Amino acid sequence: MAAEQAKAALLPGDLNVTVTGDFDGNLVVLVDQAKRHDEPVMAKFAIRGTVPGTREFEVKAKKGIQDIHLSEVVEVKPGLQSYSIALP
Repeated sequence: MAAEQAKAALLPGDLNVTVTGDFDGNLVVLVDQAKRHDEPVMAKFAIRGTVPGTREFEVKAKKGIQDIHLSEVVEVKPGLQSYSIALP
């Protein structure tokens, strides 16, 4: 059983991301300062192949002329998980 757990810990984390709130143009998502998403307005998308562990997620967007910037630490686990971003 320990061998199975060790093997599972090496699997990447895949995140189904849901964004709530209003924004214009592209939504940029960085994981540990590396750009992982930069697409026009999308409420749901996937980030695949994230190394498990404690990761910093940064989100950048615009709402009219106002810049939106959020940053938080997320514990990414091996396998599939959900992650929600609530924009102000």
